[in-house]
Amino acid sequence: MESKLPPIEYYSKPLKIEKRKLCTIYHIKPRSKAVKPGRELIVAYDERYPRVNGFKTRYAYFVRFLKKGNAAGNHYHEKKNELMIPVVGDLTIKLEDIETKKKETIIARADKPVAVWVKPRIAHAVVAGKPSDIILVLASTPSADDDEFPYQIR
Repeated sequence: MESKLPPIEYYSKPLKIEKRKLCTIYHIKPRSKAVKPGRELIVAYDERYPRVNGFKTRYAYFVRFLKKGNAAGNHYHEKKNELMIPVVGDLTIKLEDIETKKKETIIARADKPVAVWVKPRIAHAVVAGKPSDIILVLASTPSADDDEFPYQIR
């Protein structure tokens, strides 16, 4: 093992952190199939090793897409931070800074585990590659109508 952490904690720390223009991508190291044949462990959250300093998960939910090309989001938040983790399929995450209008597109694939951190005031939309795609969202606050502002990303 490449780490001095206890073996189970090794999978809680990001393999690599990629700072992008509008988000940060945390590459997640799954536990090898050789360790537990026939399955993988992918740690979505461990309070001992928060992906984002100061970020506490206070709300978590799955979005299961029922149709290819269906989009979730097309909004931004003033307060809420979100960590988006693909669970099934290939999802396209579109981002736009509402002030500078800079745009970025991330392809998040469940077979290459990542967590994509989206900060407040970054508009976001998640688009399904196929029916049954699923994304897990860990949020800093529960959803609230007064912190969700429609914003169409083109």
